[in-house]
Amino acid sequence: MGLLLLTFIHLQNIAISLSYQVEQSAAIIEELKRENKAYELQVLKLKSPDRVEYLAREKLGMIEPEAVLLKDKDLVN
Repeated sequence: MGLLLLTFIHLQNIAISLSYQVEQSAAIIEELKRENKAYELQVLKLKSPDRVEYLAREKLGMIEPEAVLLKDKDLVN
């Protein structure tokens, strides 16, 4: 009877420990999900056409072309 009680207590301690680990893992997962959403938003901001145009003009000194010349593919032999 004593061995059975010790085994039960031991298993109960393991269950409590595993439950705590599951709660910790769930909290970590939620934090990582929040971080991931923040990174996805940052990617969208960095890829925005307005930002790209700003960097091209202000940082790289690029300008809009005066005219765009396109070849008519039907005129090419």
